[in-house]
Parts: sequence; structure tokens; C-alpha cells
Amino acid sequence: MHPDNKIKKIKPHDEGTHLRLTFDWPQEITQVLISTRQDPTTGKLFTLEEYKKQSGYTTQKLQGITTYYIYPSQRENGEDITFPPTHLSYTNRTIIDITIKEKSTQHKNHNITISTNYPVTTGILCYTKKENTPPQNQTDGVFYPITEPLEPNKPITRIIRTNRNEYINFFIQDLAQEELYELRSVR
Repeated sequence: MHPDNKIKKIKPHDEGTHLRLTFDWPQEITQVLISTRQDPTTGKLFTLEEYKKQSGYTTQKLQGITTYYIYPSQRENGEDITFPPTHLSYTNRTIIDITIKEKSTQHKNHNITISTNYPVTTGILCYTKKENTPPQNQTDGVFYPITEPLEPNKPITRIIRTNRNEYINFFIQDLAQEELYELRSVR
């Protein structure tokens, strides 16, 4: 492959439910094959004209980590010649919004509302309770799993009761999956 045929500087642009990929298009290439598999026989053939018209390649975002392979391709003598790909991995995190409102009496009642943009299975989201200072991580205090699955755009509400000097903190239980989620505190 000629060095000028390589795709360079791939950049992801988050556009809500869609992702737009931009990159430096090689001069000698008139089309690319874009796939989420490392297989040049699958994916979408995308021309330079389409790229210019759309200011990049736009696709629906997939949940989790997706790797996009961009294969430079050239049509010669009626056949498509595909060159080795350049790839980009993109993480579309599941956003979990947590609203906590405290009411103090002899105890504290924490009115919790949890909502998400993608399904979250049981046991992924947990919380800790700890006395005197807010917990810093999942091993800091007693932890409790959220025992119901979370559905997109269907908030769940619950009350967590603690002693007056206890604090709570939410976290993702499986550290290997932590990068797939974004916990946001909503006021």
C-alpha cells in the first residue's frame, strides 16, 4: 500500500444519539469501507462525495465500546481493492442520573431517583453507607446493590434511611465495566 492511502486523524464527534466520524481522506482514494468488524467484506461503502456532503460519516451510536474500522478502497478494472484499515474505538457510556434529596428527623431519609438512557441490569449499580464522612469508594463502608433492573427513561424512586451522621455514595460494582457507565449527580 502506498503510504498516502492510509486513513489518518480519525476523530469522533458525539451528536446525541449519533456519532460523526471525521478523518483525513487520502488523495488517491475515492471510497472507504466502514465496519464495526475487522472484516473488509462487511460494512458500508462510503464515497468521497458522500463524506463531503455530510461533513463526515454519521452513524447511530451503539451502547458500550465499539471499534470502527475504516478501510481505504479503490475501484480498479471493475473490482474494489481494499487496503489495510485504520481503526478507532469509541465508548458510548450509559448515563445514570441520581437525584438525592435529604430529609432529616432522628434519621435521614434520602429520597433517591435513578434514571438511565440505556438498560442497566440488576446488581451493576450499588451504594455505600458510612458514618461521619462521605464514602470515597465502594470498599469504604457497607455496600448495597440496587436489586431491580433500570429501564431507559423509566426512573425508579426509593427512600434510603440512614442515621443522621451517615452518608451514601453510588458506584458501579464491576470495576471491569466501570468505563461503560457515567454516574451523574442531578440536583
